[in-house]
Amino acid sequence: MTDGLAAYGTMSWYFAEHGVVDHDDEFVSSEDSTIHTNTIESFWRRLKGQWYGTHTQYSPQYANAYATELCYKHNHRDDKDQFGDFIEKAAKPKSRLTR
Repeated sequence: MTDGLAAYGTMSWYFAEHGVVDHDDEFVSSEDSTIHTNTIESFWRRLKGQWYGTHTQYSPQYANAYATELCYKHNHRDDKDQFGDFIEKAAKPKSRLTR
C-alpha cells in the first residue's frame, strides 16, 4: 500500500498487489478499507524512534540490522513469549547444507 506519489508507480512490478490511496481525496480507500498507509507510517515512526532512542550511535552500516530487528518485533508482536521464542530460535544450531 502506498499513497499516490508518482515515484511508487512501478511498485506493481515488484509486488503481486499494490493498493494506492490518494491522500488528496481520502486516507482509506472507499473501495477497500484494507488499503491505507497507516501501518507503514506506524512502522516508520517506530523505526525512527528506535534509531533516535535505542540506538543513539546510529550507523548507516547497520541500517539493515535495525530494520530487520524491528520487522521481527513487528511480525511477532502478538507472541506471548517473544523474547523466549527468539532465544530458542537463536540457540538452535543451523543445519548444514549437504552437497
